[in-house]
Amino acid sequence: MANILIVGLGYIGHALENELIKQGHKVYGLCRTSRATKGTLIQKDLFELRAEELPKNLDFVFYMVSSDGRDLQAYQRAYPQGVKKIIECLYLNSHDIKKFFYISSTRVCQSLGDEWVTEETPLEQEDPYAIILNEAEKIVNNSSLSSTIVRLGGIYGPGRSHLINAIKKQTTNLLLEDIYTNRIHQADVVGLLIHMMNMHEKLEGLYLGVDSCPVLFNDLISWLAKENNIRLTGSATQSKRKSKKVSNAKILKTGYKFQFPDYHSGYSDIFSTQKS
Repeated sequence: MANILIVGLGYIGHALENELIKQGHKVYGLCRTSRATKGTLIQKDLFELRAEELPKNLDFVFYMVSSDGRDLQAYQRAYPQGVKKIIECLYLNSHDIKKFFYISSTRVCQSLGDEWVTEETPLEQEDPYAIILNEAEKIVNNSSLSSTIVRLGGIYGPGRSHLINAIKKQTTNLLLEDIYTNRIHQADVVGLLIHMMNMHEKLEGLYLGVDSCPVLFNDLISWLAKENNIRLTGSATQSKRKSKKVSNAKILKTGYKFQFPDYHSGYSDIFSTQKS
């Protein structure tokens, strides 16, 4: 049994907490707000946290906060400033953790068009949000902690249906150009992180967390619309996003087996659950 701290009990943090507890681990969740939890809740604003308030003898820490807003200031606070604060608290409390997991985003990777994006792909230099996210990664890498960064693609799963709702409301339409999108099911994010925790001694410092099937955005939207008997009526629009075809080859080499290796299997499972 391991002692684990999860910083941020959002969509993934809460699911990770539940699965870790189910497997017999002692889990602490740091969160600003009160919420139902099966673990030990540390209800505290991260920036008001004192080192002595952290649990003793932590084995693993997962930093997976989300930003309070979409402005640059909110990103600075959640990512570079937030991860710097928790690392400082770990130092002051003399924690000798086995692994610090920092959950980042494939947004930091540069677009290569139809070419594969890997862990070696250069960083995005024009997107200010990506630059901030990478600033946080640098803080983690420059610390003395044993750490692994996991850059996740677009997360979907039960209870997260904003894309389908946008299709129903006709607020999301087909694009004028071919743009790749990369996704990963909630269950696979949780499964992957626990898999990595269990093999922490063999991990490298960076992995891209996406499923095995990058998909053209228009193909994804068309398939979701068909599965939900929705007729797309809006005009095709110009994309604001850059195309990235992200590879999970390095993840697969660790031995992880995806529950939902592509969007067909993942969304089909969600739809079948909704009908049952």
